Amino acid sequence: MPIFHLTSLSDPGVEVYSALTEAQLRSKVDPSRGVFIAESPKVIHVALDAGYDP
Repeated sequence: MPIFHLTSLSDPGVEVYSALTEAQLRSKVDPSRGVFIAESPKVIHVALDAGYDP
C-alpha cells in the first residue's frame, strides 16, 4: 500500500477518512480490519515496528 504525505485535510484523497469518527474508523464487527491514521513520524515508526502494514 502506498504512503501518502498530506498537508491538509481538504485533500480529496482523504475526504472519506476525515469525515469519519474515530469509532467509525475502528471496525466493531471485525477489529482486525479496523483503520487508524498515524499523524506523526514517531507514531508511524512505532506502528511499523509493531508489525502494522501501511
